[in-house]
Amino acid sequence: MAAPGSEEEQQDVGEEMREQALEHQLLRKVDLRLCTIAGILCSLDLLDSGVISSASVTSMISDLDLSGNRYSVSIFIFTIASIAFQLPSTIAVRTFGPRIWFSFSTISFGLITLCSGFVQTWKQMIALRVLLGISMSGIYPGLTYLISTWYTRREQQLRFAFLQSGEIIVLASGGIMNFGLRSMGSAACSSSLISPNKAILLSAPPYYYAVIPVVLSSFVSDRYQLRGPVIIFNSLCLIAGFCMLGFSSQVTVRYIGTFLATGAYVSNWAALNAYQANNIWKRAFTAAAVTAFNGAGGIAGSFIVRPNEAPKYFTAVWVSIGSHVAMIIVVVIFSAYFWRANKRKNQGKRAIEGTPGFRHTY
Repeated sequence: MAAPGSEEEQQDVGEEMREQALEHQLLRKVDLRLCTIAGILCSLDLLDSGVISSASVTSMISDLDLSGNRYSVSIFIFTIASIAFQLPSTIAVRTFGPRIWFSFSTISFGLITLCSGFVQTWKQMIALRVLLGISMSGIYPGLTYLISTWYTRREQQLRFAFLQSGEIIVLASGGIMNFGLRSMGSAACSSSLISPNKAILLSAPPYYYAVIPVVLSSFVSDRYQLRGPVIIFNSLCLIAGFCMLGFSSQVTVRYIGTFLATGAYVSNWAALNAYQANNIWKRAFTAAAVTAFNGAGGIAGSFIVRPNEAPKYFTAVWVSIGSHVAMIIVVVIFSAYFWRANKRKNQGKRAIEGTPGFRHTY
């Protein structure tokens, strides 16, 4: 004989299972539409902004007379323009809607990149880099804000990882395509340890490898709600990679170091975006601020990578190691603060962010 209430309990369980199935279907639909389009958009953004790096190992430096610090200035000025317009562009995503603003931005930076193939002087190149930085400024923070509004906090980092994975796959494939196009022409022989053609080709595998750690670390982070520990682990891996890259004389060891450092950097991009999106309600401003500080690293990179220090680049290595040590310290401090805030909330002393049901994830 059935126990009283058992039929009602079975109905409740069945209803809950149906709701979970519908939620799962909705999540897959959002993934297919949002993450796919966002991944393509990010890929085009990175490919267009980074094409100058691939071109720099060809004849572009001599063709445009990018002697002295002119090449560094072209990278620096792009980053400055991008940082300056990131917050207005992110606000524009909310004002005009992502469909309109992202379409406008994509068409703009596509046309500007196309014009880069017709420049004749370094001044024209720098002018186009300014326009390119402005047109691309809202892509990363805008998509970060969009993902943080469409997914729960337990789902965000893996989506950031998918976004980054598609982006770096296209970047690596673009390098291989650049290698093929360069090989079609008559390439001059190089007296360096690695020729320009090989330098382009060897830059692709570390990016392909980076897909593995970014997806795995993001899955673990979302599954167990670990944000700070994952960032610290990735930072330690990056420090180890830069030590191999900067302090070893063996080419194989240094190349393995690039795999370790690239995988850790890409993984931390997804982890840091989830860390800020999970813990702050002012998401539009914070997404722009985080991306701006990421761009500030590009400014530093244009000056700390000094040609006269090749091939070890000790200044760049030490600055990168020091910055990630600082990142570990900051994450530890913030995680301790979040833990304390959660403890106060559990004791009923104070609501976090003025929201009774909100808790920090760290």
